Amino acid sequence: MTDKINPYDINTKIGKIYQMFYIENKGISEIMEVVKQPRKVVTNQIGEIRRKHKPIEPKIELSDSTKKALFGEEIKRTVERLYKTEAEAKPEPSTEPTAEPSPSTEPTAEPEPRPTAEAIKPISKPDYSPELLKLIPQNNFYYDIDGYVEKIRQLYRDNLSKEIGKNEMLNVLLYGEAGTGKTEIGINTAYLEQLPLWDYCFNGETSTDNLLGYNALEEKDGKNVMVWRDGILTKAFRFGGILLLNEINAINPNVSIKLNQALEKGRKLILDENNSEVIHAHKNLMVIGTMNNSVKYAGTNEMSIALLDRFGVKIEVKYNTKLETLLHKKGLIHSEKIIKFAEAQREAYFNDEFKIPVSTRTLIILSRLVKIFGEFEAYKLFLNNFTISTERHSIAQLLELYTSINPEAEVEPKAEPEPEPRKRRVVV
Repeated sequence: MTDKINPYDINTKIGKIYQMFYIENKGISEIMEVVKQPRKVVTNQIGEIRRKHKPIEPKIELSDSTKKALFGEEIKRTVERLYKTEAEAKPEPSTEPTAEPSPSTEPTAEPEPRPTAEAIKPISKPDYSPELLKLIPQNNFYYDIDGYVEKIRQLYRDNLSKEIGKNEMLNVLLYGEAGTGKTEIGINTAYLEQLPLWDYCFNGETSTDNLLGYNALEEKDGKNVMVWRDGILTKAFRFGGILLLNEINAINPNVSIKLNQALEKGRKLILDENNSEVIHAHKNLMVIGTMNNSVKYAGTNEMSIALLDRFGVKIEVKYNTKLETLLHKKGLIHSEKIIKFAEAQREAYFNDEFKIPVSTRTLIILSRLVKIFGEFEAYKLFLNNFTISTERHSIAQLLELYTSINPEAEVEPKAEPEPEPRKRRVVV
């Protein structure tokens, strides 16, 4: 590409790329299909256009012939809408009298508002001990745009209304990519229902002792005695609440068998090492499991069919740009440009062009770094999430494309000073 090429000429590939990206707001993958070019070529050409040619400024007057020559007849109306002047945008006041609508004799029923998770009042909690009260999350918030928390709370209420003797509280499995907010959904459910939260994260080292409990040697009245200590699953079965089992697909197969037995119909624990004690699950215990839906993540495995079957309700939690836009308005994500960058990167991730996606959680952390170090240094730190050199370079190019900041540059680029306003001459 040279400076002589007109990037706005729709008859050239560069012009087509410019039109689709800047005018039609198309995604990179869609542009690749139209111009038949790989992603690297498309992103490089957009970067070249940005550096060598300033986009046409909005609200300037263009003749019909210019619009047709630059952009083609098919998007003439789009150009007119984008570049019309403020005077054209304002509707002219009408001088004709407008007829008042005749009153309707039939009453119109207002649509019933959809209940939100916050609108559901928590059930009056039992007399918890001070230790259990400490386990109830405090001041937790989650923007339940997709209604995940609302669904789980409705399931919980429905389960409590069933006959207690059946003990058939439905277990819920939340699955999706990393950083979509699965754990926050479980925590927020416990907070809104004012229930104790038993939060545990599985890993390859998790044993039945962590889950069920174990005998420990303690000194009592000058003597060494064996004392039973409950595991996380046993505590939840005894006292009820929300048992949040994170990364459940990282569970050890031997431990999985014990969890299968506990979550099957009837929900009971048999503690062989504690004199074969039998514990039936508390009536208000709900089990929520979370897992990443890909074996790409280290330490995760395919979940066994038996354990998967124990979760009667399965909910996929997806990335949501509406949620991220709301987080931007609340000051938790620093820029709308970085949201568009994340959206493009995830699209490439789902096409197997990256090993990991840029999650909502990552955007929140990145925005905290921006507040501390500024964008340039924060983006340099952000690149360390990508260990493969080719991926790092691609991420840097994508960041430059959407934010005009290249974190691979040796020094931070200086912002160009704004031109001083021209002084108007006063003729006397």
